[in-house]
Amino acid sequence: MSDLFLDANICIYAFDKAEPVKQATAKALLSQHPCISSQVVIETFLACSRKLKIPQSTCEDNTRFLCDITSITPIDSSVFIIASNLKIGFSFLF
Repeated sequence: MSDLFLDANICIYAFDKAEPVKQATAKALLSQHPCISSQVVIETFLACSRKLKIPQSTCEDNTRFLCDITSITPIDSSVFIIASNLKIGFSFLF
């Protein structure tokens, strides 16, 4: 498992041709075979379809691509507890 966990915004930029610098950065991060959650996959699919106006079939291909090059980490109560402890430990505000 990778130590790198990406959120949906990074994955979305990987498919956003209107933002070439951010797209290149996102692709570089994805090339490191990061972890993502199933929620990130869903959010990326929806944003590619709705925000980026990418054709449905391409969104499906992009989703398969993400699944192939990442480790998808399920979100369960233990992940929530770890995240909550990190939030407290690093004084993150939400």
